[in-house]
Amino acid sequence: NADIRGSVHILGTGLTSTDFAVSMSGGALIGNNYNGMDDALKALIPSIGATEDLEAKLRVKQGKVGLSGAAKVGEPEATSTNKDTVNGVYVTDGYGGTAGASNVPSDNGTNNAYDLGDKVTFPSLNNPYTDPATGTNYSTYAGFLTAKAYTTGALNISNDTASFTIGDANGSITWDKSAATLTISGLVKAGNIDLAKKGKVVTYAGKGTLYSTGNIKIHDNLL
Repeated sequence: NADIRGSVHILGTGLTSTDFAVSMSGGALIGNNYNGMDDALKALIPSIGATEDLEAKLRVKQGKVGLSGAAKVGEPEATSTNKDTVNGVYVTDGYGGTAGASNVPSDNGTNNAYDLGDKVTFPSLNNPYTDPATGTNYSTYAGFLTAKAYTTGALNISNDTASFTIGDANGSITWDKSAATLTISGLVKAGNIDLAKKGKVVTYAGKGTLYSTGNIKIHDNLL
């Protein structure tokens, strides 16, 4: 079951009013606080005060929101220490599933349409890009990444992987097995990425960009 905390924004480009932009079931949740989060993960996140309120909102421009079983957007207010309901939902095409709008505890109800018009577009790797450091124009952002990144193949990193460092002047990856820490510097382009094993946390460090041209699988917490 997906457990999402904070705002969700879906454009649903190309969907009709009867298509589902998102379909959640079981105990899936879009929540407005950190309640239930793993303690190790929570310790890495700046405190948001005694009353946790992520100011979570759900926006869906095109397509319906499907909620079945116990899946919810927000939760009924049940504590004095956390904000449980979401701050707002803006869904033009409404709700479906076996529970639908009844499982959306929201401060503004469930009848508000998407409110941002055409102000928001989804970023694409195929969009033109200008390197802010040099002023060089690239026909696509993917082209910029290819030109400026250290390129490697598939990455499979877990607690069984021996420590290593690979890279060049453009970017690098360092894996410290004993500390279970993955450090990314600069720009790194990879193929498929498979990280961690269930029950074995990987800690992320560095401020680099890891760009995958394939599939990314994460099997435990990436902190």
